[in-house]
Amino acid sequence: MDRKEVSEMVNGAQMICTLSTCDTDGNVNVAVFGSLKMMGGDLVTMGIGQNRSFKNLNQNPKAVLIVMEPGDTAADWKGARIYLKVDTIEEDGPFFNEVIEGIVKVAGEGVRGMLKSAVRFNITDIRPILAPV
Repeated sequence: MDRKEVSEMVNGAQMICTLSTCDTDGNVNVAVFGSLKMMGGDLVTMGIGQNRSFKNLNQNPKAVLIVMEPGDTAADWKGARIYLKVDTIEEDGPFFNEVIEGIVKVAGEGVRGMLKSAVRFNITDIRPILAPV
């Protein structure tokens, strides 16, 4: 699966995304996110509230994003595992404003108060959702 195909999936309207994070004690969290954007093939951005994922990313910068696109049958589903490392977490400034405004444009004004930070991730690896052993 090439990065263009993965980018189209992450940025598409029909995708389902989960972000898995882990704190420094090894406690794992997984959450559904819809505010992600893949940019330039090497970056993923997202808006985030002050939740477990946020707490974990501040303790441990590594995360895994699973993106899936439904198909008519289970065999028709497409997806990728995107391995990430936090580059920056910002609570104000131009990057923060750009991410938040992009999310508000799609999700509505009601989400603005829930989003406290914008995160920029570097992609460290991409693997298919189903891979041979």
